[in-house]
Amino acid sequence: MFYDSLWGGFCVVVVIPFWVYRMRRLAVRQEKSCKERELKEFLQLLSMALQAGFAVEQAFVEVEKELRMMHGKDSRILPLLVRMNRRVALNRPAEEEFLCLAKKLGLEDGLRFGYIFQASRRLGSDQVRLLENAAGKLEEKIRIQQENQILVAQKQLELQVMYIMPLLIVAYVKCTSYDFLAVLYHNLQGVFIMSLCLVAYGGMILLGDWILQIDV
Repeated sequence: MFYDSLWGGFCVVVVIPFWVYRMRRLAVRQEKSCKERELKEFLQLLSMALQAGFAVEQAFVEVEKELRMMHGKDSRILPLLVRMNRRVALNRPAEEEFLCLAKKLGLEDGLRFGYIFQASRRLGSDQVRLLENAAGKLEEKIRIQQENQILVAQKQLELQVMYIMPLLIVAYVKCTSYDFLAVLYHNLQGVFIMSLCLVAYGGMILLGDWILQIDV
C-alpha cells in the first residue's frame, strides 16, 4: 500500500512490534475494565451484607457466595477472595489479607479500600459504618468510570473509521489515478516520503488511543 512493491512487505517486520504493543495496551485496558466492574459488584455486595447485619468477616464469606453464583470460574476477584477467606478462617487478620488481595488485584481503588479497612481495624472505629461509606464512594467512582467508557465507546468507533480512511483513500487513488502516486514509488525520495507517512499514520493511531483514555 505504501511502497507498491513486494519488498515493501519487509516493513511488516517494523509494523509487527508496534501492532503487538498496541494490542497489549488494549488487552491491559480491557482487563482493567473487567476488574473494575467486578470490584464495583464486590463493593455493592459487601455494602449490602454489612447493612444486613453480618460481621465483617462473615460479610466477605457472603460476598464470595454471591460472586460464585454471578461469575463462577470467570471471576477475577473470586479466586483471591476464596484464598483470603480460607486464611481468615485460620485466624489471619482480615484487614491484612484483604490488603494482600487488593495488591494482587492491582487496582488503585481496591488498595484505597484496603488501607481504609486496615486503618478502621487499628483505630477501633465504627468499622461497619466506615466500610459502608468507603464502599459507597468507591462504587460511585467506578460507576462514573463505566459511564465514561460507554460515552467513549462511540468515539472509539469513529476513531476506528478514521484509522481505515487513509488506507481507503490511498487504495482509491491507486486504482483510479495511479499516475498521481507513481512518483512516490520505486525511487529513494518516494520511499522516504511514504515511510514518513507510515510513521505518522502509526503515531496518529497511538495519539487517538491516548486521547480516549479518560481517568476519574
